[in-house]
Amino acid sequence: MSVNLDQVIAEVKQLPPEQQRELRNRLDDILAETARPADELKRMLLEAGLITEIKPVLSDPDEDDFIPIEVSGKPVSETIIEERR
Repeated sequence: MSVNLDQVIAEVKQLPPEQQRELRNRLDDILAETARPADELKRMLLEAGLITEIKPVLSDPDEDDFIPIEVSGKPVSETIIEERR
């Protein structure tokens, strides 16, 4: 039996949020493992003297940590519409 991506997504949507987060964490771990060749390339470039440092990878901030910044003035969308006229 072959399962396509749409079927997997439909199944994931039926999971409770806790299990969806666990699945996301596990997928992130799998993707991190596949990124190792890039890390190896960076190490080789460093050893060859072609780069001077390997900067740490920035992780995505949690959605829960997002705090919008309040700005004054009219909305940017209005400014864009006015400038297009």
